[in-house]
Amino acid sequence: MRTESTFLRIACKNEVGIILRFVGIPLRIGGTRSPEYSVCILGPSDSGKTFLAKSLGVAACEKYRVNYCHCSELLERLVAAKSADYTKYLREIKRILGFQLLILDDFLLNTIMDEREVKVLMEILEKRIEASKSTIVCSQREPGSWKAMIMNDEVSANAIMKRATKHYIVVIQPIEIP
Repeated sequence: MRTESTFLRIACKNEVGIILRFVGIPLRIGGTRSPEYSVCILGPSDSGKTFLAKSLGVAACEKYRVNYCHCSELLERLVAAKSADYTKYLREIKRILGFQLLILDDFLLNTIMDEREVKVLMEILEKRIEASKSTIVCSQREPGSWKAMIMNDEVSANAIMKRATKHYIVVIQPIEIP
């Protein structure tokens, strides 16, 4: 038997509208007249999380500025910039806040052992919410297990979880196809 994620079977025509209707996310990207949405897409490896997030991003690109990046790479780059040149770091944060939609893929795939990365992640998520900007995070881990991935710091993990899962959680589970 082969497995296939539910939304991939439904959205095999590559029509973003089908995906949006299936997961029930209104594609209203943050700005002055529409609120931000924090969407957390959860599922096992190779379940289609990135495909769904990129599909939402492609649809948003028609009207809005969108940025896609791997979470760990972004955090490493920002921590290095903050240490080397604080002005450059502030410019990069401002640039990230300029996107109406930020997609963070592989969210907490690896354990964050550097407190500076935790602070940068909190700053990004907090400032995006304050600026009414949308953020999509894709993770293989359930939010309940994030504490173990963030230096076993329950307070930081809870704060990050509340911001990353503020509006929608989409869980992709493989299904058996006869």
